[in-house]
Amino acid sequence: MIFGLQNTTTASAAQDNNASGVSVSLSPKLLQLLQDAMKEAGIDPNELNTPAKVEKPASFQQLFGGISTPIETASISAAPIFTPKYKTAKGFDSSTGAVYKMNDNYFADQETAQWVASKFGTGEVRENDMLGPGPFGVDTKMFEVKMEDGRWVNAGMLASYYDRNPESLFPGLADKLIKDVLKNV
Repeated sequence: MIFGLQNTTTASAAQDNNASGVSVSLSPKLLQLLQDAMKEAGIDPNELNTPAKVEKPASFQQLFGGISTPIETASISAAPIFTPKYKTAKGFDSSTGAVYKMNDNYFADQETAQWVASKFGTGEVRENDMLGPGPFGVDTKMFEVKMEDGRWVNAGMLASYYDRNPESLFPGLADKLIKDVLKNV
């Protein structure tokens, strides 16, 4: 069972005398949904077994033909991927003496908060108490960032989108989701 799919139907490119040997297994229901979506998008699922025509790059012979002519390469320097950091916090109930661990996502560290503020807000950061007066308390303050419209938003909650949608796996998704949330809330 792969990805929770059972009773799979196998579609194999090798079955159609295509030597790629790539095969994909889908449940019959998922296969039907995929085919229906393709038809709605104007794609004929029956044409997918037709091998695509691929143009060979000009340097193909240099790469694989044994020619020792050096090939110029451009160095690509990618910006480092943002990884949020958080502070740990403990909550407590003074009426019972209970102590518990708080969700770290509420408590971005100052560097993370500043990064979020610069990217999505005015660049202004403030420290604030998580809870107001009363029997409940937290031993750590949270950072908030000021938005263009004047709202203050918890920096850790925005930064946590990068934990759930890492740039290395989902480029640009965290940015899009944060912008959507800030626009619609």
